Amino acid sequence: MINNLLNKDQLAPAALARIGQGYSPSRRQPIERQNWRGMLNFVPKFFNKKFRQNMAGFTLLETIVAVGLITVGLVAALASITTSLFYVSNIQDRLAAANLMAEGIEAVRNIRDNNWLQNKVWNNGLADGDYQVAYNSTTLSSFSGSPLLLDSNGIYNYTSGAATSYVRKISIANLSNYEIRIIATVTWQRRGITYSSSAEDHLFNWK
Repeated sequence: MINNLLNKDQLAPAALARIGQGYSPSRRQPIERQNWRGMLNFVPKFFNKKFRQNMAGFTLLETIVAVGLITVGLVAALASITTSLFYVSNIQDRLAAANLMAEGIEAVRNIRDNNWLQNKVWNNGLADGDYQVAYNSTTLSSFSGSPLLLDSNGIYNYTSGAATSYVRKISIANLSNYEIRIIATVTWQRRGITYSSSAEDHLFNWK
């Protein structure tokens, strides 16, 4: 009993010291709660710092991706515009070639009609071969491969004006004494590519 009391007396100061620090069986649970609250307050601060760091890196990544997408979009748009302009130019070339072919065939028809008016053989000057002819020609010239010229009035000819990429060839074949085949061919170049378009017509010895 005395030993137990002594032990209790020896333990009393330590117990009192621990009670002075706030330890007691009745207050043990609140102290633990306070410790958990401190830990919970630390966790958001730690993760907020990490989150801000991650967000900074994510924002940089977003910027790089956005710039990349914009660049790809601009390149695609420019390529589409370039292709569209090419097709528009090609359509213009084909339209001009169609008009030049019709003009060449009409020039040959005028020569035949003039033969009738002058009481000549209807196919005079229209022998088999390849020729070049201007809109106002009364005779055919041998084909030389010379490009057509475009004057200030917008008229294609072989005497004056700026050189164009169009080359017109008129091919004539006498199929019989009363029929001539005419093939008008126009060639031109665009971006190093050679294009060609042809039209065919037949003239007869009848009025």
